[in-house]
Order: sequence, then structure tokens, then C-alpha cells
Amino acid sequence: MAENFPQSSRGKKVGGPTVPAPPTEISIRTLESDLKSMSLSGGSSPLPKYVAMPPRFAAIPKDVKRATSKALKFFFFILAISGLLAIGYYVIYPALSKIFEGGVLSSSPEPVADNKKPLTTPEFTHRSFFRATPDEVLKFVIPGEAVSAAELQTFGQRVLNLLAETNSNSKFLEIEVQDQNGGHPAISEFFSSINVKSLSSDFLLTNFNPDFNMFVYRDQNGSWPGYLLELKPGKSWLFFGAEIEKLERSPDLENLFLTSPGVRSNIGFKDGLSKNQPVRILSFTAPGAAFVYLSIKGYLIFSASLPGLEEAIRRL
Repeated sequence: MAENFPQSSRGKKVGGPTVPAPPTEISIRTLESDLKSMSLSGGSSPLPKYVAMPPRFAAIPKDVKRATSKALKFFFFILAISGLLAIGYYVIYPALSKIFEGGVLSSSPEPVADNKKPLTTPEFTHRSFFRATPDEVLKFVIPGEAVSAAELQTFGQRVLNLLAETNSNSKFLEIEVQDQNGGHPAISEFFSSINVKSLSSDFLLTNFNPDFNMFVYRDQNGSWPGYLLELKPGKSWLFFGAEIEKLERSPDLENLFLTSPGVRSNIGFKDGLSKNQPVRILSFTAPGAAFVYLSIKGYLIFSASLPGLEEAIRRL
């Protein structure tokens, strides 16, 4: 069954509100119509304007480019050298060490026997080095092997016993050292007998006359021994740097004294002057005790006191 809708015609009112009729023509604006309208009204068509865009990156000067290139090359060069050194130290060196230690490339040589013979003491005639005669000259015999308790005296005790028999007014005494056969021992043999090993026998025989003089200087503080060594022609104590250092570090310097000099100074050896002559001095805590040495007039002098050294120089 068909539904009945109200019939309508344009402009006629058919029940209810009236709907206006649509316009017969619809005008739409487009870009083309706008351009045409501008032309008809006397205007000109729009023309495109080209604008230069700024460069994306600023140009780098050539000198800056060259400097940058050199810096980069130097950086990579240093980097390469560092890498090679690191490889050599951490890789190649350990590998080579293991190879050589394992004996792959080399074998350990057999120890070579030291065929160097010790120097022999040449014959010599003992003489006194002093031009001014000492107050007294005493003979001291180096003891041999002890056969009784009475002979178990130290070097210092034996010399002090010998000094006890001298004139108390004698201030400077020369001690003529002899061996059991009445001969005169070389300086190397004498030092060995009192256990002074800081200067080796070969060093002494190479650079010094084997003969030596011993003296004792006496003052209110005690009896102080000293020793004169004569340098061979052309030898100078100034060139004995290693032996000087060995001497100054030696723990057996106290054996050159007749009695205990006490404790060494914490400062160690120091430079000093004696009669305007440069000396080296090691002080001790005992009054008047000091180990002093210097080289003068072709002699090397060791003394257990500074006044004793000065008196020995005065008598040379």
C-alpha cells in the first residue's frame, strides 16, 4: 500500500513552513578566477620572485683546512707510535723474555773461572816519613796466634800497654810496626791484622807504597793513633771516588782507634779545614774522638783526632 506524501511544487506552500528555493547558479572562487578578476580590474598578474637562500654551511678558509689536516696527521702519528710501543711492551717483550729465559734462542754460558791472581807484596825497606823527629819511637810487634789468655789482648790494649812505659811528656810518638820475624809488614797486611777491610789489599798495593808509618798523638782526652800511606808516583786520591765512598761507609773504622770512640755522628762525614787544608771528618761522642783523613804532600793520612792530624802534617 503506497504511502501518501504531500505533493509540492516550487514556490508553493504546502502545509507547514515554506523552504526557500536554492539559487539557480553557484559561483565558486578559484585561483584562476581571482587572477582573471585582477586582470579585468587593471591589475597585473602576480610574478614570482626568486630569493637566494643562504648557504647551508659557511665556507672554511684554506689555511684552516691545511692546519686541521696537519693536526689530524700528527694526532694519528702519535696514536700509531703509542700503539706500537704498547704492543712491544705488553706483547713482544714478555714473549721474548720467556724465550730467552727458556733457553730457546740462547744457552746460559758456563761460568768462567776467575784466574786473576792476587798481587804480591814487593820487597821494601822501612823508613820514617817524618822530617821532624818524633818525641819517641816505639816498636810494636803484631801478635801471632794466641797460646795463652794473657795474649788475648786487642790491638788497642797492646799499644796502650806499650805507651804506658814511655815518658808522659812525650806528645807525638812514632810506632814502628814489626811482624814476628822482625820484618815490617805491608800496609795491607797490617790492616788485615786489625780487621780493617774497607780498603782491599789489591787497591792498596796498586796505589800505595807497601811501607807505612804509624803514630800516636797524646792529649788530655787520650791517645789517638794515626797512619801515613805514601801514594805511588802519578797516583792521586782525588781519583779514588769509589774507594772513598766505600771507606766512609765502612763499619770497621772504629778498629783503627785504640779505645772505643763512642757513637758516630748522625750527620756522617763532613768537610772541614785543617791548617787551610780540606779534610773529611767523622765525629764521635767520645771527647776528642774523630776519624779524619786528607791527602797532602804525596801522602794519605788517617788520624783518630784532628789535633793529631795537624801535628803529623807539621812534622812531614
